[in-house]
Amino acid sequence: MAKLHLVYAKDFHARLERLGKTSKKGKMAADQCEEILEIIRSEGLCSRNLLRKRTKRGEYRLKNCSKYTLANGYRFITVLREAVLYICFIGTHDEADKWLEQHKSCIFTRETFSTSREEWCGDDSRCQEDEQQSGEPVFIDEYEKRLQARLSDDVLRSVFSGLAK
Repeated sequence: MAKLHLVYAKDFHARLERLGKTSKKGKMAADQCEEILEIIRSEGLCSRNLLRKRTKRGEYRLKNCSKYTLANGYRFITVLREAVLYICFIGTHDEADKWLEQHKSCIFTRETFSTSREEWCGDDSRCQEDEQQSGEPVFIDEYEKRLQARLSDDVLRSVFSGLAK
């Protein structure tokens, strides 16, 4: 069983509070973000309730990044590194794209990530784990597993034909 550590970006709570005060639509998005965080705390990252809230196309600019769809075009971004979930950003779709572009080469560690607070989640026994040589648990993302199952070698070869010879 893996324990998950949540680490929040320094400006995350202020952005979340500001969003909740902007308008009715902003409040709805902020409430949905809070709901996602509560699902992560109570059910873990492998919750089926959480999978439905991710963007349809996923996020590939950052490794182990999840982008969640919130009301009215808002997005919520997290990055998973080993057993640490970095709670990175909440904002409009365009702001989220800009944030991702600016941080696509960022190395996420506790030392490099400016935090406002940290918290532990309970045991996440629903997630499958593989032990790396370092002994750290690796979370297998159910969403990623489903996407990989749908991609055959033929499809990958046709999409990446210029790379594979």
